[in-house]
Amino acid sequence: MPQRMAAELQALVAETRRKYPDVKQAAEQLLQQWQTDAARTTTELQTSRDPATHALLQMIVLACDTRAPKVIQMSLSLLQRSIPPRLFPDSALPTIVDTLHKLLSAPGRADVEVQLKILQTVSVLLATYASVTSTLLSRALMLCFTLYEHSRVAVVSSTAAATLRQDIMMVFDKVHEEDQFFDSIATEDAAATAPLPAHTAQLPSGPITLFPFAADAYQLLNDLCALADGQAAEFLPLQTLSKPFVLELLESVLTSQAALLTHTRHPELVYVLRSAACPFLLKALSEAPSSFSVY
Repeated sequence: MPQRMAAELQALVAETRRKYPDVKQAAEQLLQQWQTDAARTTTELQTSRDPATHALLQMIVLACDTRAPKVIQMSLSLLQRSIPPRLFPDSALPTIVDTLHKLLSAPGRADVEVQLKILQTVSVLLATYASVTSTLLSRALMLCFTLYEHSRVAVVSSTAAATLRQDIMMVFDKVHEEDQFFDSIATEDAAATAPLPAHTAQLPSGPITLFPFAADAYQLLNDLCALADGQAAEFLPLQTLSKPFVLELLESVLTSQAALLTHTRHPELVYVLRSAACPFLLKALSEAPSSFSVY
């Protein structure tokens, strides 16, 4: 890991030597720290709490601001490599997601390799950080939805579709992890580390308090059902989405998460299926064949 990071930093220094002196200087300083004491540098990055003073994060932001495709590709490679060992504090994650969104300000003109690296980065973020929930999760998923809907390159849109399937499955898989965590609580100390309630679902039987991962799954399932029925989403800032694709996403959720969606532990998910999914499916099946298009 230290050798690979040093090699990538050296390559970034060489690439930015002439045109981007601020990026070069930031990369050189970090490279020097890494070569002097990689273990200490790793610890300092992992324990830093202020995104504004996080050396690696600020260097990546500077590199992405150059709008130079090769420089951005190199910085995103560093970003991806730095996520699994959690070199960024949770407080830096909004800055990372915001930086990726800035790169998509003109998605049709963005470099293909940059777009693909953005998709890869989103998946790594979701797999590594439990704190990617709620609004941050919504914004991270919107990176993939944006590339799926607006990229002019077939390989990018198809990769975005595959990434969304994977990431949405990850959202529901985390509900299982959350349930297992609560089942394992046996002491007051363990209870003190439990996540706080994140959302309240209003059901006919009364309100239900949801914890972060369950809240994400509930709101995401609600949105997929709304989009499939031609309505705007709420959790995701989406007005419309291709009906074949959203139905495909729903099919993936229903087939792979059947146990979760029918478990008495999560009546909020069962309620969404009964109140939203079933009605639009019956409506679609009752439409005349001539007005129902698969593609």
